[in-house]
Amino acid sequence: MQVSDKIDDKKFDCKRFPLNLLHLLQNSSCTIPETGWQPIYFSNEKSILPSFIKGHSYGDYIFDWAWADLYNRLGMDYYPKMVHSLPFTPINAPKFPLGIDIELLEASIAFYTTQSINSHHFLFIDRQLAALLESYGYKTQKTIQYHFYNMYKSFEDYLNNLKARKRKQIKKEIKAIDKYNIDFELISGSNLSKELANDCYQLYLSTISKKRAIPYLKEDFFLGLKDSLGDNFLVLFAKKDNKNIAMSTFFKTDKTLYGRYWGIDANIQDIPLLHFYMCYYFGIEYTIKHKLELFEAGAQGEQKLIRGFTPVEILSSHHLKEDRAREIIFNHIDQQNEEVLSSIEELKNYLPYKITP
Repeated sequence: MQVSDKIDDKKFDCKRFPLNLLHLLQNSSCTIPETGWQPIYFSNEKSILPSFIKGHSYGDYIFDWAWADLYNRLGMDYYPKMVHSLPFTPINAPKFPLGIDIELLEASIAFYTTQSINSHHFLFIDRQLAALLESYGYKTQKTIQYHFYNMYKSFEDYLNNLKARKRKQIKKEIKAIDKYNIDFELISGSNLSKELANDCYQLYLSTISKKRAIPYLKEDFFLGLKDSLGDNFLVLFAKKDNKNIAMSTFFKTDKTLYGRYWGIDANIQDIPLLHFYMCYYFGIEYTIKHKLELFEAGAQGEQKLIRGFTPVEILSSHHLKEDRAREIIFNHIDQQNEEVLSSIEELKNYLPYKITP
């Protein structure tokens, strides 16, 4: 078993998702100690477990700022913390890219236990890993996302399964884009030129700036997409007067489409419903056309519900060293989990389908 601050690309296939994404994020200086992401990779001959030591909670998408605030009020340090996640990427990709390995899991727990690390977190995990971590004293937390499950032969088939009023609304929203004379072009990462990669970066920066958010991704990340992610990356451009004015980006595997970044030129006046079309309806259509099983359109967003995205529970697993804080937070998680399950059942009543899947 080895512990390293880099992926051994001679041992592991760094062209395989999500290792290729992790590799690119580090090589483009997005996840390095200077940005608050100190990579640690646990590996053996069979598997690898990526992790990060962090001094903040930016880019996690399982929000623990309230926990950090509790520690502060108790006069204790919440950070550093150890996180197993895909940075800046709230998707349910495997935390063990090559399969769960008990040796590596126990090595990560031992590392957390023996080092000056105050908490340990596994984000966006499946039920198998959650159950396994519970046997080590970790607490499973539930939150909500909205996912599109593909059961359709065509986009028209999807529409025909909606209630009449919702079907009419969605057709109207898609049709409303026509009056803006926008052309759309889908580019795979394998065909992403340097010029198009730069367009992606500029559109990303434009929207990040508008939201006054943190630009986690650097220019080298976008420039590296072609060689690193290849066909695991897709970008849909909106073009007007032969210029790329907006984009939606996606990650893709054999079974799943993951919606990621939206960007629009700051000089473009608001185009109503363009975001919905590029980030939701296009993704649904692509998922159906290419016979994928699932479309995860990103974090949060009850607006996805009425467009056919089913509310689902998202699992994460947590441990905190300090006894007082752990008891308070674990009790809070128990209460939150009950509320989440109740909310999911209530939200399903608002799905637009004739028959709820």
